[in-house]
Amino acid sequence: MASLPAEFKQFLVASCCFLLGPGLFAQEEVVQISGRVIDAFDEGPMSGVNVSVTGQQLGTVSNPEGYFYLKVTGIALPFEIRFSMVGYRSESYTVKQIITSGLRVRMFSEDILGDEVVITAPAVEVEQKTFREVITVEMMDMLTIKETPAHNYYEALAYMKGVDITTQSLQFLSVNARGFNSTENIRFRQIMDGMDTHAPGFSFSVGNVAGLPELDVETLEFMPGPSTARYGYNSLNGVLVMTSKDPFQYPGLSFSMQPGVSDLRPGHDYPFQFYGKPLFDGSFRYAHVVGEKLAFKLNAGYMKGRDWYADDTTNIRPGNIKWEWDPGHDGLNQYGDEIFSYLPVGENGEDIPVARTG
Repeated sequence: MASLPAEFKQFLVASCCFLLGPGLFAQEEVVQISGRVIDAFDEGPMSGVNVSVTGQQLGTVSNPEGYFYLKVTGIALPFEIRFSMVGYRSESYTVKQIITSGLRVRMFSEDILGDEVVITAPAVEVEQKTFREVITVEMMDMLTIKETPAHNYYEALAYMKGVDITTQSLQFLSVNARGFNSTENIRFRQIMDGMDTHAPGFSFSVGNVAGLPELDVETLEFMPGPSTARYGYNSLNGVLVMTSKDPFQYPGLSFSMQPGVSDLRPGHDYPFQFYGKPLFDGSFRYAHVVGEKLAFKLNAGYMKGRDWYADDTTNIRPGNIKWEWDPGHDGLNQYGDEIFSYLPVGENGEDIPVARTG
């Protein structure tokens, strides 16, 4: 058998060393760190302390006895490990050896003072000198408004606990809480984005005539009880706080259209004929952020509907016979005939009531 040339053998040996050398001779360093974390005040073991390599996503936590074990690969010595826990000052240690054991870390407690946080909850306590006033808050957010079966969010207030709504027209609704129902609740306060919407000449809120469009409502907070401690003396029967959407948080374009009909009654000219009072309610909202500290929003709405006509001439005079002619006729919506006198114009000069005719 022919032997290989010496030059070729040297070439094969050099190639094998070049290809297999890193796998045979190079070994990755494995750094092992172990020790115990204790409280510097009472020398007791600390559980759940975070032990991590600074600048890396490697770490572990101490066990209930305070001991920890950390295995690190692929990082050259020296490097730094960090010990941290909420309520304690962070400690650091520089690892310089492959195996570091018996490490004893003492953690010192630390007081952290944060910014003041104000939390608004459904139950609010307001301290006043020698007594406390407990306020119950009924809330309605955007999702609740979207799912309500009412025509608009203001009518949906009637579904809240302790709220009664008096409807005077399509747009004029009066909110009542506590006490007698009235169309002029002068002890009820309605606040929109911090502004009181009381009508100056009436001294009571005029419903949603000066309120927010539905597309711009973020939250409604209704306090049916007395709230004079927070909102002044004229809040005995409750407060309604309306908050609009911030253009920084709710930018974009949105619109809404709500057609409808009320007071349906059947017709007589052809089958499936109905008469009613049409209603259309449309609105849109546009908000845009101009810069970091400047934004604007635009709201517009249009509503058209037929409420009711004062054309009922039903005779409401006591003692009348509705199907007979009555000279003392007092029509329900016929004005000027409320006053009548007994005149001797009946049969045989009999006195009968005769109403004014205008």
